[in-house]
Amino acid sequence: MAFNIKDWFEEHTKTDLIYKSTVQTGTGEVFGILNDIDILLKDFSTDPVLKTKIYKISAELLQIALQYFKYLHSDEWKSEEENKISCFSITEQSKGFYKITVAGFLPFKEGVSLRDLLEQINFISSDQIRRLYRIFLKKTKIRQELITELGLVYVYRISGNKLLYRTEKINNSKYFYSIEVLV
Repeated sequence: MAFNIKDWFEEHTKTDLIYKSTVQTGTGEVFGILNDIDILLKDFSTDPVLKTKIYKISAELLQIALQYFKYLHSDEWKSEEENKISCFSITEQSKGFYKITVAGFLPFKEGVSLRDLLEQINFISSDQIRRLYRIFLKKTKIRQELITELGLVYVYRISGNKLLYRTEKINNSKYFYSIEVLV
């Protein structure tokens, strides 16, 4: 049986769900999701620092998903309509601790690059992360990979936690990825 992201997402968001959404068309949906999260945060927490962290991490992870979203609509994957989505969720892990998740598909090459980047980010210390973030900010030539790298380093800095991730080879041309951040 072929991997189906909607099935994975349903299974993944069964418990302690606070918010979930899928992105199927792009930028407009992301702004709608961020607006929903902003409204939601006003209701479920009185801690302004926690609210800010959740919002900023959500915005960065959605931006990363949006960058990878273009691959889902390439000619190569026209036959896979059911998997042309990115998934996003916030779940409560325990009182005051939340998990923010983004997931989707990537071409094989980008999936391997993302996995390697996440391994590198999780390996270095928080002081090294701060320095790396400053280096990225000083670079003048912006390219797609730098935006993703900067976003993931930023998420790591805000959360103060390792980025949990899963990459799974679906076939010779496609990877499934999920990134989870605990706040």
